[in-house]
Amino acid sequence: MDGPDAVAGDVQGRAVPAWQEQAMDMSFRYFAGEDMDLQLKIAEKVLTDENRAMVFCKMPDALRRHWVKRLREVEPQLQLELPQPFMLVVV
Repeated sequence: MDGPDAVAGDVQGRAVPAWQEQAMDMSFRYFAGEDMDLQLKIAEKVLTDENRAMVFCKMPDALRRHWVKRLREVEPQLQLELPQPFMLVVV
């Protein structure tokens, strides 16, 4: 099969983009201690497109914490402590 039909078949046969799957795994691993509604909100934002997923995967931990804090501020009922790996200690 040649031409546009071959290209369309290749596109349809592709697996889920790697960045989106990796971002989902990371979001559930890093934010497992968060409120379930916030976890879903993170997942929805991460899965919207491959570019956002790539940014999520590559951003430093401090920026990821800040991003979750911003998501929490949008939904005041989700005011929870950050999970243990992300707790900041001020000396």
